[in-house]
Amino acid sequence: MSVKQFFLGLAMVGLVLGSFAQEDSLRAENARLKRQLEEYQKLSKTTSNDVEVVDEEKELMDKIKETYGGDDLDAYKKNLKLLMANPNSLVAKIQKAYTEEDFPNALMNLESLLEKYSDSPLWLTYEKVLSQLKMIRDEYPDDFYGREPEMWSKGYYNNKFGEKTNQSFVTNTSYIKGTFSNSATENSALNVQLLINNSSNIAIQLYEYAGDNPVKDSGPYTYIVQIKGSNNTTLKFQPVYKGDRLPLNKSQSRKLHELLLKGGTTKFFIHTGRQPSSRYNFMIEDKNNSYRKIMGSN
Repeated sequence: MSVKQFFLGLAMVGLVLGSFAQEDSLRAENARLKRQLEEYQKLSKTTSNDVEVVDEEKELMDKIKETYGGDDLDAYKKNLKLLMANPNSLVAKIQKAYTEEDFPNALMNLESLLEKYSDSPLWLTYEKVLSQLKMIRDEYPDDFYGREPEMWSKGYYNNKFGEKTNQSFVTNTSYIKGTFSNSATENSALNVQLLINNSSNIAIQLYEYAGDNPVKDSGPYTYIVQIKGSNNTTLKFQPVYKGDRLPLNKSQSRKLHELLLKGGTTKFFIHTGRQPSSRYNFMIEDKNNSYRKIMGSN
């Protein structure tokens, strides 16, 4: 599940229905909400200036605060629905921004809601969402701002206690997709991860069937790696598979690094040097040459 899917689902279920009685079904609640919106359209006055809109929002927020946790649950629900039906209210703007996956606007309106109505019972729902949005903004800015993520990003190794260290590496932001074949399967899904400690220390991890655990070879066995760069330059290496990765030596790593610096499409064909042979095909599409951006020219 993507970050966007997570927050969209959280918003649609948690924010719209979270304050309603648990015994109501989703279908019945949606039907009542639709009727309430129609009622609001009949009852609401036409406003042409911000003062009237703000006053109306404040009046409803006060009523929600008064009726929250009391015996009159219907009044609380009615006021909440009326508030959400007013497109100029902050609550409606938050909902609209979530629906449209416009997370920056959702965060902006959440912060405005906190500033204006910090004692509102709605914060029982919204406060956690606010902190999660800030976390996504800081740790996954591409998802938050709706940008296409860069091909490459920086990661950090963990120590034996699972704590992040200062030792960094460069890797592909998401799995590189490909296929693999062997005596048991043909063109099955493959995920690939490159681990780049520096320009002279590069390793390749292969994930058969697009699984979560990289291939482990009981070798050591020699693999044959053939690479074709965007400028049609070809490379051929014979590294030895070790543990859960295929490490390239300094010379091999440096040559691959220089090829990746050119950006564009880099194709890989890897196969085992023994029978029966396993074959792996994948390609790196680095249209924006983000490898050069993150690694520099050296």
